[in-house]
Amino acid sequence: MSKKPNIRLQKRLLQFNNLVFAFADVDASSYTSSFKGESVPYTNALHGSYYPNFGAWGKLNTSEFEAEVEINFADLGCDNDYVRYLRFIKRELARSGKLWAVQGGSEIVWANARVISVNEQITPGDTDVLHLNIQFELIDGFWVLASTTRTCITEYCASDFVDFDENYCYSLQDLTGSCSSNGNNCLPCNKIATEPYPNKLPCNPLCKYSKEELTKMFSRSCPSNYAFRYDCDMEAEMFCYDVAWGEKKRLNKSGMNYGNSTTFDFCSRTDIPTELVRVTLVGSFENPTVTINGRSVTIRGSFSNQAITIGEGLEVYLSNNIKDPYSATTSLLDQTTFSGVPYFSMNPGINTVTVTGNEYSKNSFVYIKPIELTY
Repeated sequence: MSKKPNIRLQKRLLQFNNLVFAFADVDASSYTSSFKGESVPYTNALHGSYYPNFGAWGKLNTSEFEAEVEINFADLGCDNDYVRYLRFIKRELARSGKLWAVQGGSEIVWANARVISVNEQITPGDTDVLHLNIQFELIDGFWVLASTTRTCITEYCASDFVDFDENYCYSLQDLTGSCSSNGNNCLPCNKIATEPYPNKLPCNPLCKYSKEELTKMFSRSCPSNYAFRYDCDMEAEMFCYDVAWGEKKRLNKSGMNYGNSTTFDFCSRTDIPTELVRVTLVGSFENPTVTINGRSVTIRGSFSNQAITIGEGLEVYLSNNIKDPYSATTSLLDQTTFSGVPYFSMNPGINTVTVTGNEYSKNSFVYIKPIELTY
């Protein structure tokens, strides 16, 4: 009988903005999430309390992620880079941005976050290591399951920080005490940062890796040596033009005229309901209607070989370019009726989708792209 793998199930902090916690030990992490709403105690004659939203999905408050981080500077390989690396760390922590983590051993997630506090732990006699206790606030309250085609992974070592620093430069004061025999200044370690950010280090899409490979990369006790970024250009270069639009479904076209209806199940990875849902119709339609879990949106009019996009917010717009439906668009809000706002809500697991109004015998498609959430 084979031995079960040791999988790190809890969230593991990986990166904040462009600061990669590679070759760093992240210890004693603590993550706290909470849901909105309060229960109201019954009178003394009854047990327990009354909760008005019993049975409904909860809404998250802002969440907190606290971690003790040890960053080893010995991996830089150049003493002159110590101050610049420290400066880079401080800059990245000082601005809000994406916080990256892994959960369940292989599932990459990110959240919009800011640093609430940084506690620098000082240990006498300890050199080449920066000890920080960092408290993050997850501004939206939730994590987003990373896109497998837009998330870019590259190998990373501490000395690569210059390639991830948008503001990397040498100050004249950095060069003090470093000069050649003729008195001319020399750059520390003879390195010159010439590549503009973002760097051109080899980068692979997240979908390239199996769950087993991701588990080996991120679920072990040793530090991770990979960096992340969301890269739309990489996605456009490596995948078919419509991959970024969402999961694709060909619509039934056997009904005469525009009397077609297609119903199917959509499986969502979200762990809490998400109302951030974008639906794109491509083809020929008359008065098309999209219904997801009982919520409907209808667009009045006839559309021939065009693209209609609904959401992610309250926008509904038309494009004549079915190869690029999100540019050169015209609003269709004044032709739209809907059962409620937000237009759609995608539940964890199975969701029922119905699309009606596509033309007989002509190829038409629906693309569904939810932003899937976890906590």
